[in-house]
Amino acid sequence: MKKVELLRRLEMAISSYDDSESENINFIEHGLKKGGANGYTYRLLAVNSGYKGLTTLVNIKKVNELKQWFYVSSLLRAESCKYDGGWNMWTPHAFIFPLLTDNVDLIKTYSSLTTVNDNDHHKSLVEAINYPREGRFNVLRLQAVLRHDWNNVNHMKEIFQEKVKNPKNFEIWEMDFYEALQNKDANSAQQIIYEYLHPKIHQYLNQHLVEEFSGDIWSHHPVMFTKLAWMNGLEIEIDNPLVPMELMPIRPLDHYDYHYDFLDPNWKPKSFWERLLGRK
Repeated sequence: MKKVELLRRLEMAISSYDDSESENINFIEHGLKKGGANGYTYRLLAVNSGYKGLTTLVNIKKVNELKQWFYVSSLLRAESCKYDGGWNMWTPHAFIFPLLTDNVDLIKTYSSLTTVNDNDHHKSLVEAINYPREGRFNVLRLQAVLRHDWNNVNHMKEIFQEKVKNPKNFEIWEMDFYEALQNKDANSAQQIIYEYLHPKIHQYLNQHLVEEFSGDIWSHHPVMFTKLAWMNGLEIEIDNPLVPMELMPIRPLDHYDYHYDFLDPNWKPKSFWERLLGRK
């Protein structure tokens, strides 16, 4: 897809979310003042912040601005997990955003993140470790990788091999990739990433990732896996426009801004008189 068309779609998406931003902020702050909030509202702001980060990549390739917006998006998504209507952590796809921020504390948060929204008809995060066909199984495995809990990663590989009789190729590649990370095998990691970049595989695995524009900006697994490789000291190069290599070096920002006041741990809801008088 041409850059102009991508930017047009991004700007349209951002505009639609911006129209309700003030209302969503007020809704969250009012909820927090009452001792609770609606997680869905956090998610709306998270998606919009993610789109703003993607715009900086597509338009001007300002990596630092992307990291800042992805930081805000990831904080919002993590906070949403505390409230009904928030992120259900059904898949690990959204982990790509905190990984690309290079913020150590945020990535640590995601490595052990849980949610109150996993009480649906699928297995919960606690149960999912024994059900490798459940999306949350992949969440638990990625979290173990982020913690360098290789014993658990290997244990989950054994569970997968025992219970999944006819795995898809890309499911096997993912297990092999984590093994390559564990063994510091840069060549194997690189070869596996290229497998995911075959056009049919790319289309199949990215077609439903709406927040990432369904593979028109990048290829999800190759980007996430290349970043994980760099995080683990394997500075591999992937020669493909669907893997923006400018995002891979580990360069944390000097400062990450909360952007929304209510994300600051020291924030307190304003009283009636403070709101009336416009005090901060």
